[in-house]
This record gives sequence, C-alpha cells and structure tokens, in this order.
Amino acid sequence: IFDIKGNVIGFGARSIDGSNPKYLNSPESEVFQKGKQLFGLYQALEYIKEERRVLLVEGYMDVISLHQAGWRNAVAPLGTALTSAQAKILASLAREVIVVFDGDEAGRRASKSAICELLSHGINVLSVSLPPGEDPDSLSKKDQELLRKLISNPRNPFETLIESIKQGNKEAIDELLNLCNCLRDEITSFSYLTELAKITNMPMSLLASRLKTAKKPKQDSDLLTYNQMAILKYAIQNGYEIKDINLTPQLISLIEKAKEGNLDEIPPEVFKMRLENAEEILKSIKDSEIELILTLESAEGIENIRNLLKGTVRLRGL
Repeated sequence: IFDIKGNVIGFGARSIDGSNPKYLNSPESEVFQKGKQLFGLYQALEYIKEERRVLLVEGYMDVISLHQAGWRNAVAPLGTALTSAQAKILASLAREVIVVFDGDEAGRRASKSAICELLSHGINVLSVSLPPGEDPDSLSKKDQELLRKLISNPRNPFETLIESIKQGNKEAIDELLNLCNCLRDEITSFSYLTELAKITNMPMSLLASRLKTAKKPKQDSDLLTYNQMAILKYAIQNGYEIKDINLTPQLISLIEKAKEGNLDEIPPEVFKMRLENAEEILKSIKDSEIELILTLESAEGIENIRNLLKGTVRLRGL
C-alpha cells in the first residue's frame, strides 16, 4: 500500500477462499492509518488528474482488475467504509466520482454510505448498479463488455430514486431525503425536495421537517488522529482518567460516552490498537516538548510568531 507520494506505508491482503477476515492490513500506526489512505491512488493519480474523474470500488482485487482492463483511475478504501478523510482527498483531485460497488445487499448499503460522504464534500457523484452477486473484479473477468457499458452510463442517484418513487416505492422517499441531507448545496437540495413534493403531493413543510430528522453525515471533526485514538484507548483501559494532557472537547465527550457504556460511539480502530502502543504514545506526548502547529498565510506572520515565541516553543510545519 502506497501513500500519495509513492512511499510504501503498509501491506494488505484479501481472502480468496472465503475465510475471515476478508481483508487483512498492516496494523495502524502513525505512518499507516487506513481511514486516511486509498488503495491504488498513487498508481491512479496522473489519470485522475487528467480526467478529473475517479472510479470508486470496494476492494483490492476490484482496483487491480479495473487497472488491468484499462480503467486506470480506479481506487478503493482499505477494506472499510469510505471515510470523511478519504472523501476529502478525492474532492481535492476530482470533480466527479463514479461509485461502482458490489451488486449484493452489503454492496448497496456501502454504496449509499459512500455516496452520502462524497456529496457532503461537494463532489458530483454518479453510481453504477452491477448485476446481483457480481463485483467489478468478477464482472471484468466474465463480461468486460457489459462492465464497460455500465461504467459508460452511470446514473445520478437522485434521479434513480425519483424514478423509483414514481413507481410507488415509498422506502425510496426516506432514501432521497437522506441524500438531500448529505448535499452541501442547499439550493440543489431544495430543488429535489420541490420535485419530491410534486410527485408525492406532500407539503414542503412536512418534507422539510423529515429532512431535519434524517441522519447527518459525519464531519471532518469526527475523525481522530492516531495520538487521539491512543489516548482514548488508554482511557478506556485505565479507568477513564488522563492526567497531564490537555484533552480536546471531542476526546472528553468520547471518554464520557465510553464511561457510560456507549461503546458504539467509539471508532472501531480504537479497540484494534494494542494497549502497549497506546501507553508508549501517551508517555511520548507527556514527555515531549510543547509543539505549536500553525497555518499562517504570510511570511511576515510567521516571523512575528517566531520572534514572539523564540526559545520557548518548537515550531513544526513552517
């Protein structure tokens, strides 16, 4: 697994005989955080920049098969649901993402989640529905012409849901509201709500109230750094108390949730972390020099900060 600069940062495996786990990656570290990387991105980078379009698939073998078949702009999450950090990377590189997930129920659920995450980052999203039981890897081997036809004619997920609602699918109403809630552009969201009101004869006020109760996509602030996960892991294993470290409001909130038994609120990566690693990181944070990480817009501002803090604070990233 490469980072965007071409450095090898980890290794990944995919089960081919049905055994579990389906995906197996290198353990999380400061260098390798699977929620912040995309498989195949380094190899696809120049093609993505040229086309300003990405094919997003689910797994390693999907990426490899599509690259072999000529789709050199294919990438995948590292065996997990698409994260906000991954969507942010794609938003910085492409104007459009075509989601090509597996044709089973799990693939459809993952596709909905990924589409929502991408929409919340302002990316234009299209999707491809594969035949039941097929994935890009399998269909590429069985019927590459069919796969090429499907990828060449992706669908707008909003229009797909509107067609489904017109055909009497009431469940699609909530799905459309959820998608509208994911949109960053409120004008576009309003236009789809207006169309939904015309189709269903439901008042806009009712649709707007249902929109407010729809699940909001996670924001970037919901993501934890590796050090924050280490602090959280240590807190959960050691009585929920952390001394000598200033905790962010987000960390304090998560520690309280864990203390109350709401473990489903805790990122799953925290529980996979080894406790001894968490203890080492916690010690290094306590023992380290004070660091100030700043984003400054001018050289003059940087120099002023240096003069102000000279001899007391080590500046990083300037």
